[in-house]
Amino acid sequence: MRRWFTPSLNEIARYYKGNKNQLQSYLKGEAESIVNPEKGGMMKRYIEKTKALKEGERKALADFILRHKD
Repeated sequence: MRRWFTPSLNEIARYYKGNKNQLQSYLKGEAESIVNPEKGGMMKRYIEKTKALKEGERKALADFILRHKD
């Protein structure tokens, strides 16, 4: 299997399954990543973008991510 620098949507969904609030906190920049936390620095520029989203947009993004499954 090929490994990318960032986790796949399936992998993110697996880690945050049943924990939508924690994913939303991460997307707000209020929590650390539970997926590959050692690579959290690589995601900072993306989190800056998700922090700028409206609350409803962040919720929709979290729902979209969590719908992915292996």
